[in-house]
Amino acid sequence: KIILSSSPDSTCKLWDINTGAATQTFKAHEGKAYWGRFSQSGNMIATTGDDYTAKVWNIKNLSTPCNTFEMEGKFVRSCCFLENDEILVCSNFDGSLDLYDIKKNERLSHRNLVSGDMQSNIVFSVNSYNCLLYTSPSPRDLSTSRMPSSA
Repeated sequence: KIILSSSPDSTCKLWDINTGAATQTFKAHEGKAYWGRFSQSGNMIATTGDDYTAKVWNIKNLSTPCNTFEMEGKFVRSCCFLENDEILVCSNFDGSLDLYDIKKNERLSHRNLVSGDMQSNIVFSVNSYNCLLYTSPSPRDLSTSRMPSSA
């Protein structure tokens, strides 16, 4: 089993949980790498960084991303795979969400969920339809949004 970490030095690492050793290091972003997430299938990784991008990587080839989604001048805080790894949802530091179709390599929608300059992270329920947006500086500010199905 492996885990994924992201780092301010622009890299992400895969770690062997049995040995504690880093098994692979890859340059994920031009600047800080904020977030790394495995896909539901375990075949892909998504990363976010302060270079205004979210990237999707094939776990078997971490030298070049499969997709790079530009966030139009917004720092990307976190991300999550949905719909059998076909959709990537990204939360931005401004409290907005962007949905991307990974196969078509295009943005599906943009939603402003929180006004003002707030940091946000996204957490999804098991059924992938309910989105919890955690905003700071006040941890009491929680927004819930129902994400569309790509049925």
